[in-house]
Amino acid sequence: MAQAAWLPFLRTLGTQLFTEERLQVATAGKVFDPDGAVVDDAVKKLLESYMADFARFVAR
Repeated sequence: MAQAAWLPFLRTLGTQLFTEERLQVATAGKVFDPDGAVVDDAVKKLLESYMADFARFVAR
C-alpha cells in the first residue's frame, strides 16, 4: 500500500499513529446501500469495534 511508504517519515516526525487495527472490506459494493449505510451485520460489528478502538486512541 502506498500509505505504508509514509510510515517511516511520519514516525520520524513523532506523529502518533493509530496502528492497532486495520479494517478492510473486499466487497464494499455489497456492504453499503445507495445512501452509504452499512447493511452487512458482520461488517457493521467489525466497524463498530474498529471505531471504538479509534475513539479510545483519540481520547488518550
